[in-house]
Amino acid sequence: MAFSFLGSFQVRLNGRPLRFATDSARALLAYLVVEASPAGRTHSRLLLAHLFWPDQCTATARHNLRQSLLHLRQGLGEAALPLLHVTAQSLGIAPEVATICDVHRVQQILDGCASHPHTALHQCSSCLHELEQAIILYKGEFLHGLSVAGGYPFEDWVLLRREQIHRRIIHILHSLAEYHAATGSYERVQYYAERQLALEPWREEAHRQMMIALSANGDRTAALTQYKICCRILAKELDTIPSFETEVLYLQIKQGRSSPWLQPLALSNP
Repeated sequence: MAFSFLGSFQVRLNGRPLRFATDSARALLAYLVVEASPAGRTHSRLLLAHLFWPDQCTATARHNLRQSLLHLRQGLGEAALPLLHVTAQSLGIAPEVATICDVHRVQQILDGCASHPHTALHQCSSCLHELEQAIILYKGEFLHGLSVAGGYPFEDWVLLRREQIHRRIIHILHSLAEYHAATGSYERVQYYAERQLALEPWREEAHRQMMIALSANGDRTAALTQYKICCRILAKELDTIPSFETEVLYLQIKQGRSSPWLQPLALSNP
C-alpha cells in the first residue's frame, strides 16, 4: 500500500486509489502512518480522541473517533484488517504490512546521505541521485488542504511536520543547485533555484544562484533583472535590502567580470 502525503492526500492499493468518506478518517490514517515509527508503535484512543476533538467531552470525542475509524475501515476495505492494529485501548499500523510512504522515504534519503561515508557530498553521485529522488517525491506541502474542524492539536502537528519537511526540501534544493554550479550545469542550477523561489520567493541565496546561472549562460540582462526582482521581493516581504554578498554579485555581473563567483561553491551535507 502506498501513501502520498506530500501535496494532496492520496492512498493507493495495488495502484488503485482509495476513497474515504470524511476528512477525519483521512486525517486519522495520515497520523497513524506518519507516526508509525518505531515499527509497531500504537496510540492511545483517548489521546487520538482529544487530538482531533479537543473541545468535546471525552465521551463525545471517543464516539467521534469510533465513527472515524469506521469510515477509515470502509475506505480501506479488505486492506483494513491486516493494516490496522486495533485494540480496545489503542490504534496503530501493523508493522508486518508492507507500506510505502513518501514522508518516510524522504527522511530515509536524508538519513542515508548524512551517514554515507563519502568524502564530500558534491563528489558522491549516489547521494546526489538520492537527493534528486527526494525532490521528485515532493509534490507540495505536507497534507495540503486537509483539516479537521476544531482539531487544533492535529493542525499544530500538521504545521510542525510541514515546516520540518519544508526546511529539509529547501536544504536539498540549495545543495543540488550548488553542486550543479560547481560542475557548470547552469540550466540545472536555474531549475533548482526556481524550485526554491517557488517555495520561498524571499530566499536571497536562491536569487543569487539564479543570477549566477543566468549570467553564466550568457543572459546578463536576465541576471540583472533577477537582482531587481530580488530587491522588490525583499522590500515587500521582509522590509529589507539585499545583503552585501548579493550587491557584490550584482556589480560583478553589471561590469561583465568573469570572476571568482563562478568558482565551485561549498556544499553542506543535509
